[in-house]
Amino acid sequence: MTQALQLYIEGRVQGVGYRQWMLSLARQIGICGWVRNIANGQVHALLVGTDVQLAQLIEQCRRGPALAKVLRVNSQVVPVPQIKPNTFEIIDSI
Repeated sequence: MTQALQLYIEGRVQGVGYRQWMLSLARQIGICGWVRNIANGQVHALLVGTDVQLAQLIEQCRRGPALAKVLRVNSQVVPVPQIKPNTFEIIDSI
């Protein structure tokens, strides 16, 4: 079943290639959505996929890329949005 999650990743996650790393991983797993930096230093992502796909990505997000130091991954189930199918992208930071 397809569902959507909003993630907020805290720690040393900006300036370490986190968004590019997540882009590559999400595309590999088959997740749709987007990722961006936000002004408070967190990474914010919207993920759409199956329960198995989302669990797989969240597990990896807790580790992050080599230079990241992830302190916490907060997730929240949200309504499945209208997004481009088969697309995961980096969007503008806020």
